Amino acid sequence: MKKIIVMGNKDMSVECLDYLLKSGENVLGIICNYNDDINIKSWYKSLKAYCIKKKIKFWQPKNCNEPTFIAQIKKLQPDIVFSFSYDRIIKPEFIALPKIGIFNIHFAQLPKYRGCLPLVYALAEKQPKIGVTLHYIDPGIDSGDIVDQSFIKVGRKDTAYTLYFKCVKAGKKIFVKNLPMIKRGVNKRKTQNLSVGSYHPQEYPDDRWINWQKPALDIDFFIRALTFKSYPSARTKFKKKEFEIIYPIKLGYSQTKFPAGKIKKITKKYLIIGTAENLVIAKDFRINNQLLTTSKLVDVLNLKEGDILG
Repeated sequence: MKKIIVMGNKDMSVECLDYLLKSGENVLGIICNYNDDINIKSWYKSLKAYCIKKKIKFWQPKNCNEPTFIAQIKKLQPDIVFSFSYDRIIKPEFIALPKIGIFNIHFAQLPKYRGCLPLVYALAEKQPKIGVTLHYIDPGIDSGDIVDQSFIKVGRKDTAYTLYFKCVKAGKKIFVKNLPMIKRGVNKRKTQNLSVGSYHPQEYPDDRWINWQKPALDIDFFIRALTFKSYPSARTKFKKKEFEIIYPIKLGYSQTKFPAGKIKKITKKYLIIGTAENLVIAKDFRINNQLLTTSKLVDVLNLKEGDILG
């Protein structure tokens, strides 16, 4: 029976570990993210909390690449390591530990959207589908050979948050599908062509600023891309006063072209804003983590019809 280690945090790691245990696999132990704090309530499942509940051996080093920790894992002679949302770049010394390999699931159609916030960037760029990729980990960032991929159709009301859980479900399916072949060393393996891919660092597209010079549909995708529980949303400003626009929004058709960012109309519930093409109709906002209705926002910022945002 192959000796397996799981490392990381969040839903993907918990779902796949749960499957391994229920399938009777030989799980040597779990490497939890250093910042996995069970005392902090979060939107995602905690791998550490799952380990404590199931009485599974786990480690929580500041960094898995520390020489003393690598020596500790080396003694266990793991065959396979699965990494899901581990928050450190894994270095060659650790990558070399498992006999068969170390694998990751990335929520993107690799080689596109390597790096950070793949769901955010894909949705902001109006992609019709989201990829979920099982791949080897190499010394690069999400650049290892591809084992398998699946795809999720982006729904009209999907946000980065809703797509995350759809990706978890799809990721578990390709994990379960490929596990037997990985254990036997007969899984598929395709080298990535990085020249046709893309990479994004740990920063938001356009620094979250809404560009009212774009069509309303583009802005809709942008706001949905930046809709994720506990994280900041798409933002704009009025007279240097910043505020966020919260999804859901509506799109309005207009034969008359209004200046981009101009407030066409203010109602009791909605702020109707001009774009390069058609209208954005918003009703929920946030300033300094405080949620505001349209009427409250209008009072706070003293907004009037004809004012220009951005």
